[in-house]
Amino acid sequence: MSALVRVRGLTVSFPGTARPAVDGLDLDIEPGEIVAIVGESGSGKSVTARSLVGLAGEHATVRATELTIDGVDARNLSDRAWRRLRGRSVGLVLQDALVSLDPLRRVGAEIGESLRRVLPGLLARGRRRERAIALLGDVGVPNPAERIDAYPHELSGGLRQRALIASALAASPALLVADEPTTALDVTVQAQILQLLARLRDSGTALLLISHDLAVVSAVADRILVMKDGLVVERGSTARVLAHPEHPYTRRLLAAVPSSASRGVRLSSPDRLPAPERRPGDRVVVAGRGLVVTYPIPGGGTRHALAGVDVELREGEVLGVVGESGSGKSTLARVLLGLHRPEEGEVRRPAERLEMQLVAQDPLSSFDPRYTVREVIAEPLRERGRLDRAGRREGIDDLLRRVGLAPEHADRHPRTLSGGQRQRVAIARALAADPSVIVADEPVSALDVSIQAQVLDLLTDLAAERGLAILFISHDLGVVHHLADRIVVMKDGHVVESGDVEDVFHRPSHPYTRRLLVALPDVRAAERAEPDPSGHPLAAATS
Repeated sequence: MSALVRVRGLTVSFPGTARPAVDGLDLDIEPGEIVAIVGESGSGKSVTARSLVGLAGEHATVRATELTIDGVDARNLSDRAWRRLRGRSVGLVLQDALVSLDPLRRVGAEIGESLRRVLPGLLARGRRRERAIALLGDVGVPNPAERIDAYPHELSGGLRQRALIASALAASPALLVADEPTTALDVTVQAQILQLLARLRDSGTALLLISHDLAVVSAVADRILVMKDGLVVERGSTARVLAHPEHPYTRRLLAAVPSSASRGVRLSSPDRLPAPERRPGDRVVVAGRGLVVTYPIPGGGTRHALAGVDVELREGEVLGVVGESGSGKSTLARVLLGLHRPEEGEVRRPAERLEMQLVAQDPLSSFDPRYTVREVIAEPLRERGRLDRAGRREGIDDLLRRVGLAPEHADRHPRTLSGGQRQRVAIARALAADPSVIVADEPVSALDVSIQAQVLDLLTDLAAERGLAILFISHDLGVVHHLADRIVVMKDGHVVESGDVEDVFHRPSHPYTRRLLVALPDVRAAERAEPDPSGHPLAAATS
């Protein structure tokens, strides 16, 4: 069988950069095969994906000794020729469906536009609607005849992503390029999207999956390419790469994946050094009793964001709060922080406001864009009023060192820092207030695995050394299992299960908790699988 995609010596460079974003990449993809490219930000994986759909960028220089897609030599295609190739031969699915879909256009119109563009004149408007409904049904959207008239904001994250995939599949392309299609999705929605990708593969569609999440890749990919600094440092079958990684970088990525097996060790240490032991106390530092919060819903009526929630956090403890979007996790955080008044119930928290600090998912949006790192961290120090200007400078330098940054970072603007560095600045700002409680709301969900490991190690150190209590909110159960002492599982505003993290993960009592755990992709499932003679993993993690 000839390769659907055949790439030799792909090099992509941009003006003003010292090295190519992609440097001499070779790639083959067969029909009905999922090939994954994994690596961290800046590795070149997304540039590779965009080069295969002619969207590397206006200023990109793309060279290759061979670049064939579905029998077409794509090395010197015009923009018009690329537009003909996209849709018919190759479809693209990006990470954020809410951004990718037109917010002013109904889902059916979005898919119909794709059909009109790639099949001009072949389908009348009514037929396009019928075809769009069928496509939504094919990708698993329930009640597609009703959902077709919804706007993107009226759909859940999983349904939006399915609608985006339906649009990409409008002309039945032979290749689907999916760039981080499950990042930031709830674990059950993520599982649904992975099952959909596996079904597409089984129907003969080839897929190029771009991801930094090795657990996601382990669930569906047949082969893996590992990229670092524009180079492919390792390639092979999924089972072989995950079970017997050869390159130090691949081994480091795998060691940084949080799970039950990583509890008690430092994720950012290749030698798996032990983490400092935490000894949570008995003193309750934050508690909520009978918390009720409701929100109005379109068309009348209300929805419970919190429905009589009880929760407490003890000194030096890490409490994980998990659940899907809309479960009430972030509303609970805002209520405990005093940012939202509950309609019923009471909250007991430290008397001084600065005693509780928030570390948000996107720290950049919480910083004043005019401020340098020094000015960001100085705000709580000034509020404390404990240090003069010279003392603040010394205190800021000390805080930066404690979170693993150099004092030289103080005079940079946060927008010039990496995601992990910005998250460390957010933690340093929180520590500047000398709090007893930190509320961390999805603080690592958008970070590369090695940067995530560093931030999780830092939070573990702070809880152990300072006796900090941490309320850790996440949809990533692997992260919570690694980090938390106790866990609270939320659904539709209710706490459906709580207790010791090991008890809940190994002996869940509620059906919803069991469903979350079943949906969690496990990189070690692929590690345990043995490749068959054809080189494909025998175990299918999505079955």
